[in-house]
Amino acid sequence: MNSFNWNVKTGQVFNLTDIDQALLVKLTDEEYKPDEYSSWENTKNGLAAERMLIERCGYTNDARKYKDVFNPDGISVEVKTFGDHRDPYEYTKDMLNELRTRKTSWKVDISDYVIFFKRNDEIGTYTVDGMYVWNGQKNAWRKEK
Repeated sequence: MNSFNWNVKTGQVFNLTDIDQALLVKLTDEEYKPDEYSSWENTKNGLAAERMLIERCGYTNDARKYKDVFNPDGISVEVKTFGDHRDPYEYTKDMLNELRTRKTSWKVDISDYVIFFKRNDEIGTYTVDGMYVWNGQKNAWRKEK
């Protein structure tokens, strides 16, 4: 079995100052849709994690609708962030269940790979909290590393 090229490690920390802030604001303004579920700030938080992967880890943008990034080998990866005030276990479990429902019940094209970042909004850090791979035979997510 080939190993997936995450090019990040659990516990790795990034800082908002590591990325181009003007570009982050520009991209957030372009992507944010006021009539949809997410806020401007939430859109920015997700894009910040994507930009860290792009600017620091060799990822590229996945410009398809509702997609996030491609890893260095060109495979689509979903990116999720949550504030450090939330319980990481509960947030991850709930989000993976939601993604599983989208994949299996709604038949939405969700990436088979997900990276979770825990944010500390006070100091502007993003920590890789976990990486998950979809097992289509079991219709379940498996934690990597």
